[in-house]
Amino acid sequence: MGLFSGVSLIFAVCVAGLAFYLYTPLPSDIDQPGIARAMCAMNKMLGLVERMCFGLFCDYKNEFRRKQAVASMLLPVTKLDSDPDLKVTNEVYDGVKVRVYRPVRAPVPTPAVMYFHGGGWCWGAVDTEDSFARLLAKEAQLVVISVEYRLAPEYPFPAPLDDCVTATQHVLTHSLDLRIDPKRVGVAGLSAGGNLAAAVALRMQDFPFRSLPRLRFQVLLMPGLQGLDFDLPSYRDNDPATGHMLSRDVVAKYVLAYAGLEFTPSVVRQVALNQHVTSDTRAKLSKFLEQAVLETATVGSKGKRKKAGRSHGVNVTLAKLAEQVVTNPLFSPLLAEEQIRQLPPSAVIMSQYDVLRDEALLYVHSLQQAGVPVVSHLVNRGHHLAILGASDQDNSNGGRKAYLTVLQFIRKMVEDV
Repeated sequence: MGLFSGVSLIFAVCVAGLAFYLYTPLPSDIDQPGIARAMCAMNKMLGLVERMCFGLFCDYKNEFRRKQAVASMLLPVTKLDSDPDLKVTNEVYDGVKVRVYRPVRAPVPTPAVMYFHGGGWCWGAVDTEDSFARLLAKEAQLVVISVEYRLAPEYPFPAPLDDCVTATQHVLTHSLDLRIDPKRVGVAGLSAGGNLAAAVALRMQDFPFRSLPRLRFQVLLMPGLQGLDFDLPSYRDNDPATGHMLSRDVVAKYVLAYAGLEFTPSVVRQVALNQHVTSDTRAKLSKFLEQAVLETATVGSKGKRKKAGRSHGVNVTLAKLAEQVVTNPLFSPLLAEEQIRQLPPSAVIMSQYDVLRDEALLYVHSLQQAGVPVVSHLVNRGHHLAILGASDQDNSNGGRKAYLTVLQFIRKMVEDV
């Protein structure tokens, strides 16, 4: 065998090995399989880079910045003036960077939505969801203000939330200068951004903000709403199937980083096994995580649920630290009680094949019990990022249907004032 043939063989083996590594078996009926496989492959590649860097530098705290750097290289360069129907500008509101998407033909004053991107509070940026923000601004004919909040673990809770609140307060306070109708301002976010949107809606009820116009609506897209229980049925159902997009270990890592706690692999695994909450705390808050509520909820065509895993011991030292944060309703909006009654009309979107599905279902139930008008939509056969496929005009697409539900909800909210 010649040198060239040998090199070609090695290259072919490496390519085949990488393809095998990046391949993720998914449910046969999952919607948008191409997007799901692409996201799983990207997350696997990012995870490989993280592990290589950890092995070289033994520095787990910088893994999210490395992931951010790799993801940035995969994103197309954003051109602010690429759409004649939108005026897009980067601005700073009271020290917080934002990107403003204003439809050029929208009437003034214009309704607006504060938008918070996903990324587990630890990575992502306005660039990562730029296309979705543009689509929403044009089709809903409202100003979208996407917030570039600070990221954990360098800036743990409540810093990202504080930035979102600061930007929201600025818009409500300076609405006249911004040509925005303060009575038609809502909040929205995807994944961790959905958590921040829910927390902002709660925070704006606090005394310092009561003189401001009330938020008109909240839209939560596949939100992560609690850091208490990682053994909900949706975690058990979907962790093996779509775990390379979002698994219980990944969510546990994000929760720890956002909480400002150590997130080494051993600690992450303990949290994923629910060893970070004592039995007393779990019993006290069980009413928010009542799985009997989920038995009557629609979870897709199959409707099968795996049994709960075996119980594990509690790390008391870890629990003392974790419970101080994860039981805070501003960290885990699902645990809000009295404040939930004052929330604005809400839209909650969730996906069948998503580990976060059930906490969204539980939140919808809490909103309904509190008398808050709520529109909910389950993306049948959908994955965690299904809504980002909304630009697909094929109405059979689950992500597009979910997006149209949101679009109709927002239009109703801003027209009824």
